[in-house]
Amino acid sequence: MADSGPIPGLVADFVRQVDEYLSLSIRVSAILREHRPTLQELRDKQAAQSNPALVEFAGVELDKRRTRRELLQTGRRLCLELERNGRDSRGVLMLLHHCEADSGFANAAEHWPEVKIELQQIAIMAEANVLRSSGTEQSDSQPPNAPDCLVTLDQVAPLVGLSKRSLERHVRTGKLPEPSVHGGGGKAHKWYWKQIRPFLCAIATREIPEAFPGSRII
Repeated sequence: MADSGPIPGLVADFVRQVDEYLSLSIRVSAILREHRPTLQELRDKQAAQSNPALVEFAGVELDKRRTRRELLQTGRRLCLELERNGRDSRGVLMLLHHCEADSGFANAAEHWPEVKIELQQIAIMAEANVLRSSGTEQSDSQPPNAPDCLVTLDQVAPLVGLSKRSLERHVRTGKLPEPSVHGGGGKAHKWYWKQIRPFLCAIATREIPEAFPGSRII
């Protein structure tokens, strides 16, 4: 697999730009619904300059178009990097297709949460690959900022609001990483909390604490 270094930065930029674009699009729609300007009013620059609502609309619309240009550029670069690293770029391509025209805003907003989670998970794994390839990733026996808690899926399930069975399925599908310490013979698999927490944040139904709420190192 190629060096995946650029992916985390591109994902961060793309997520920020799409979030901003969708927020601005919602604001534009709200202004139009509230003030209902005519097409002639929107085209009349003199009338627009004397109408505070139209002045706001013009500013927000300008920001939206600028953000859309940026996200399209970033998204195309991200697709190239994903494909270069053997990652699935279909979610990003679909979102870019919807964002290329204002008429696709609703579809973009509908699919964005799922694509966003997928990209955040890819960024986490890509960053881990960079650390591993550079030799800066620490071994499971000494995780970053050791000591750290080793946790089981039974312990994690109540924190994320999902069942143990659901978490096991996420491990099988790659949404959660492989165990740091493999079980067997009646012993449960275990994960270092600081290593699994970013993945849990992407799938959890509630806020995940920074530190595992247990005072004992397992």
